[in-house]
Formats: sequence, C-alpha cells, structure tokens
Amino acid sequence: YVAPSYQSASDNGEAEALITNAAGFTKLVLFGEAGQASVSGSFVLETVELRYAVDMNSAAGWVSLVDGAYTLTDVAEGTQVDYAKNAGDEWAAIKLEVSADTAGLNTLLVTITGGTEGQQVLLKPNDDGALEAMLTFDANGEIHAEVIIDATITSMIVFVQPGQAPATGTVTIGQFMLTYTEQPE
Repeated sequence: YVAPSYQSASDNGEAEALITNAAGFTKLVLFGEAGQASVSGSFVLETVELRYAVDMNSAAGWVSLVDGAYTLTDVAEGTQVDYAKNAGDEWAAIKLEVSADTAGLNTLLVTITGGTEGQQVLLKPNDDGALEAMLTFDANGEIHAEVIIDATITSMIVFVQPGQAPATGTVTIGQFMLTYTEQPE
C-alpha cells in the first residue's frame, strides 16, 4: 500500500482536493469532520473524478519519419524536439506507436513550450485525418491543450511547423498524456 498524496485549498468556504498516487484504489471513503464526535452539518460533493493516464512523453518511443529531420532527447522538462527540415521535408513528422493499454482513453493532454507565437504543431492520431488537431503556440511560446479523441489510439504522428520547410528550431514536449475524462451528455 502506498499512501496517496493530496493537495487541498480553501477559498471562501469551498474546499478542493487532488489525490495522486491512487493506483489500485477500489473505493474512496469521505468523512465530514473526521475524528470529531457529535458533529452535524452538510456539504455538497460537486465532482469526483477518477483518471487513468498513460504518459507518452519519452523520447525512447518516438521515431523521426524522415531521416535527420528530428532529433529527440529526454530532458528534465520532458522530451526535447530539435528539428531541421530541409526543402522537401514540409510534412516530416515524428511517430509513436501507442501500447494497447490505452483502449477507452479519450483525452490527450498536451503541453509544448519553446515555440514562437503563431507557430503550429499538428497532431494526427492513428494517421487519421478525421482525428487530427492543429495546435498553435500562444504569445508565451506555449501550447496547453486538452484534445478529445473518440477512438482508441494506436499511434500518434506529430508535425512541427507542418507544411513548412526549410525550418529549424527546438520545442519541448512537457506533457503528452492520454487520460479518460467523463464527457457531459
């Protein structure tokens, strides 16, 4: 048994908690005023969410689909992606084969830094154009995205500055994780 870690914050009487390291949980028990005798009152439980996540952010699994166009390195911040696309490499990409344990996961959480405002990254799950998502770096040179994907992911293709060559630079994938998120009906 590994005890979970948690974070709690209170603002205007509203409490918020995030429990991590919850591998193997089969039930969750909540106590109002735990350890106190003869207490009454009420609280509203607004949301309880269990997320299963598969972290895909390791340079070891990614491959460049065009020799020399991308170099991938594990760094403290995530995966560093150095690209040097020559004329004719407009659609050079990197690819990751995704393990079978992602069945049912429907949300891709992405954080990429080091870009230039307006620069783009194209995500193409399963090499399927119907699932692709174009992401754009903000004024801080960052992408923070939550992409809903309604298919089992078997591979992921990523294009940095799609359709552009020559192009050189470096971006860092800080988060690239598949999770399950309950979608409102």
